[in-house]
Amino acid sequence: MVKEFLTENLKEHVLDLASRSDEVIVISGYIGPGAVSDLALVCPHTTVVYGMYGKDGISDFMHKSVCELTRSMPHLRILYSQNAVHAKIYVFKKDRSVFCVLTGSANLSERGLSAPANAEILTVLAPDYYADASAYLRTVLTDCIECSSLPSAPVRTPAYRRVSAYSARITNPLTVLMPLFLTDTRRKKYVPEHSGLNWGNQAGHSRKSGAMESYIPISARHIDSYPMLFPPKQLVRLTSGGKSTRENDPIEIIWDDGHIMKAIFSGNGVIRNSRLYPKQLTSNDGGGAELGGYIRTRMGLDERQLITYADLQQYGRDTIQLTLIQEGVYAADFSVI
Repeated sequence: MVKEFLTENLKEHVLDLASRSDEVIVISGYIGPGAVSDLALVCPHTTVVYGMYGKDGISDFMHKSVCELTRSMPHLRILYSQNAVHAKIYVFKKDRSVFCVLTGSANLSERGLSAPANAEILTVLAPDYYADASAYLRTVLTDCIECSSLPSAPVRTPAYRRVSAYSARITNPLTVLMPLFLTDTRRKKYVPEHSGLNWGNQAGHSRKSGAMESYIPISARHIDSYPMLFPPKQLVRLTSGGKSTRENDPIEIIWDDGHIMKAIFSGNGVIRNSRLYPKQLTSNDGGGAELGGYIRTRMGLDERQLITYADLQQYGRDTIQLTLIQEGVYAADFSVI
């Protein structure tokens, strides 16, 4: 029996329930480290099961990220299910008793919980089903292993490696080098002063304080060569208020230094097969200031400094390698060898 359907603001509902709990147990087909961290920050005892480990394994980037979360948050346990479990169930407890159970389609990830209205659903179960939910939890938990019990994760996704930015022979359809520069008619590389890394420098866009906003451009060649890596923008989707939206689902980026960033593919780029694709990737903070600040910090620059190609040369790298490691979660490499 279902008491209520939740179709929007799912993350707010989950975090509110967690803040009123002294224990939360979540089984999720797939997980995102940012969403897991947000949940653990508001509940003193949090257990999360990555359900599809038994079928899909886990990328090394994701494994390192979740293990670091458990090291930095001793009250957080992250388990891997050795059987493939695609279910999503959120159980909230107070004084050792269940007071709410949610189940539905939404994974414990930024994409699952922060998707636009009606994209995902969670249902509130009636108390009559609490005992069944608890029994299901016990069954799944008996076949799980602690994430920290594996010194390294068996990688079953395409190998993570450096690739050519525009290679005619695509060796890994889920990994691409994204240039942070343009090339002029004389084949001279440069960083635009009012777009890309310097997006916040354009008239009417720049903030008076905080980091200068940035985005990573997505070219037509990226879309054509890596169709699995860049999702098209949504077809018209109705919100709960009846308005139409083409808003993209949010994603999470795990950077090579372990930093976790909530991000989004935005803007209107090229059209392929009657589908509109995004033209940029940026942090999901309403403007790209988090990305701009992060890149400048990595480069040792002031948070509002205009980035030039000479700065990229001084840093030692002029591309970012982006890899899809699971639905809604990407790895990004801006390291210098």
